[in-house]
Amino acid sequence: MLKRVLRCQKFSARHLLYRNESSANVYIHWPYCNKICTYCNFNKYLNTNVDHQRLLSCLLTEWRVLSDRHQITSADTIFFGGGTPSLMHMDTIEALVREISGSKGALEVSLEGNPGDLRG
Repeated sequence: MLKRVLRCQKFSARHLLYRNESSANVYIHWPYCNKICTYCNFNKYLNTNVDHQRLLSCLLTEWRVLSDRHQITSADTIFFGGGTPSLMHMDTIEALVREISGSKGALEVSLEGNPGDLRG
């Protein structure tokens, strides 16, 4: 679910990896939707019985392993795509952003969403 696109130089097709020093641009795929649209070719599942805690744990583990393997200390951007990432619990999003941002003070965060799913 977590694909890292890092800028420049080295490339690894498996992880879509472009390295630039110790920072990254991160894509997190949230594969759940309230309905399955026939036009969408992305990996997707119905939003039933989603174990948010387990997915958060898996995403954090994947970030830690990949960032350690590639000596990445923080991210410049995080993009949540899907599926419908606006169906994620807010505490899941907060935990991911907090962990991935590292010691960096500011970064860009984008999230795809359906207006009806967003609650403030």
